[in-house]
Amino acid sequence: RDSAAILVPVIKPKNIVINPEPAEMCPGGRVQLQAVFSGEFDKIEWTPATGLSVTDKKETTATPTQTTTYTIMVEEKGCPSSASKTV
Repeated sequence: RDSAAILVPVIKPKNIVINPEPAEMCPGGRVQLQAVFSGEFDKIEWTPATGLSVTDKKETTATPTQTTTYTIMVEEKGCPSSASKTV
């Protein structure tokens, strides 16, 4: 009787923290958002893009015209993780 074993690693969801806490600003101001997490990633996307300096980096500057909830999605080998921050 022959048998074979294959080890398949499971990628756990990332624990993402978005700094600063709290993310507050004066009207017409700006705030630097930084996503902190461990491990590798293949793709990053912040949404909505409106009011953000970049949408594909761990750090971005937000200049919203009203209270906005930004979400970052981090993908590693097809496995997504996300976190949100209201500014």
